[in-house]
Amino acid sequence: MRLFSNEKYQAGASVFQLLVTTTADNPSSEYNCQIWQNLNNFNRPFLTLFSDSDSTTNGLDKVIQSMIPDTSTPNNYSN
Repeated sequence: MRLFSNEKYQAGASVFQLLVTTTADNPSSEYNCQIWQNLNNFNRPFLTLFSDSDSTTNGLDKVIQSMIPDTSTPNNYSN
């Protein structure tokens, strides 16, 4: 079964990688740096959900969990 019946339904998915800031010259990088700094002070329950087959965010779960207090030893749930 195909996820999208034709290419016109793939438009959103195909530009998603462009929305993720990966370089310092991206206009959103300054804002994203501020968010990363704020995560160091986040003291509420936090759930991270990532796909094991997403090439854009692969491994980012460990980075985020290492930055947020009390998530360095997360409970891992897999299905």
